Amino acid sequence: MVEQGWSVAVVGSGPSGLYAVQALLKQERVARIDVFESLPAPYGLLRYGVAPDHAKTKTISRALARAFDDDRVRFFGNVHVGRTVTREELLEHYDAIVYATGARYDRELGIPGEDLTGSVGAADFVAWYSGHPDVPQPADLTGNQSAVVIGAGNVALDVARICLQDRKILENTDMPRSVVEEIASAPLSEVHLLIRRGPEHVKFSRVELDELLTLPDLAVELHVDPAELAERTDLPREATINLKLFREALARGAEERAAGQESPTRSLHVHFWTTPIRIEGTDHVTGVEVVTRPPDGTVTEARIPTQAAIRAIGYRGEPVPGLPFDEAACLIPNEAGAVSAPAAEGREFVTGWIKRGPTGVIGTNRGDASETVQTLVERLGRTPQAESRGDIAELLAERGATTVDWSEWNLIEEAEKALGSEHGAHTVKLAQRDELLQAAGKLVSESEA
Repeated sequence: MVEQGWSVAVVGSGPSGLYAVQALLKQERVARIDVFESLPAPYGLLRYGVAPDHAKTKTISRALARAFDDDRVRFFGNVHVGRTVTREELLEHYDAIVYATGARYDRELGIPGEDLTGSVGAADFVAWYSGHPDVPQPADLTGNQSAVVIGAGNVALDVARICLQDRKILENTDMPRSVVEEIASAPLSEVHLLIRRGPEHVKFSRVELDELLTLPDLAVELHVDPAELAERTDLPREATINLKLFREALARGAEERAAGQESPTRSLHVHFWTTPIRIEGTDHVTGVEVVTRPPDGTVTEARIPTQAAIRAIGYRGEPVPGLPFDEAACLIPNEAGAVSAPAAEGREFVTGWIKRGPTGVIGTNRGDASETVQTLVERLGRTPQAESRGDIAELLAERGATTVDWSEWNLIEEAEKALGSEHGAHTVKLAQRDELLQAAGKLVSESEA
């Protein structure tokens, strides 16, 4: 039986979900918050989307974890809403549900050859190298010398950088060791970045762009009229900085050649005003046909030989059965976080990417969650509260569901830190669900059986 006061289910334990928990804890009428996560581990895209070599960004998890210090908050990991427990059952057990299910899936290009082996989405590629237990290796990198990355955002930069990153750097991250070995042993020496607009339009952040352009032992080739990189005073600050970084990359290359330095063994080709029109190959990617349309109107077509084509053109959310879904915008229609009909009126809410679409940075979710919780408080205040609601933990126990609570997640963290110590890193992720559950004390290893 739930104590007097509102009980709220939060579906998803990424930043958007946990920011919602923080906002809910500020409400005196909230008596219980149960967080449901389909994976044994929390943090969503913070754990499985932030680049492994961006350890500082991952420290946000420490602040998010503090929500579980409050006795009103419980964690139900390894519980899939829709399979382990249904939406209807959540509505029976809670006064309100907040969906923070994000947008983990890739948008498609819609061009011939996109379904070939070696053609993958960045969401799957990033999830794989980040150790997501439900995402197998999307493409075999054995023998790959070249990769084409399609996109003009930070995810495209992350993918390109990881492909070209030095093995020693990768070994110092939390990447699963099998992933480090796969990427580091591939003879990848060339990455082509396709950007459909000009250098002034890219949405790269300064830090990510600088990291890529200054990788050691890397030649940077910018396929664009140098005039487009000229210093200007009529552009936003972000665009001005990006143009400066591009100019500096060209200057460094020129200085190294003039000094007679040994040629780098790896190269990055940035193709502006360029889009893919076909991915070539019979069974596996062998090349990408592209068309370049610069402002001067001279249209050219070319073929880039490659063994991998990775699209980073945006994410899309997944519908929640029983709730409306906007296929074009890839979100659940809502009004300030309150889900539109036919949702249970005044009781179902959304936050994060599934609310506003895949835009913004991690911090954007804080204000977004605050708005949703404010709407929740207003709507619940007008909704008669049920006299009593059962405890979902009892239902899950009756079902024999294997759940992971917060103390058991802490055991997983300890196991990953121990694995990191073995490999000279701060932590190394367990990438298989059974490994995670075993670390949580939920499964017995064969040697112990």
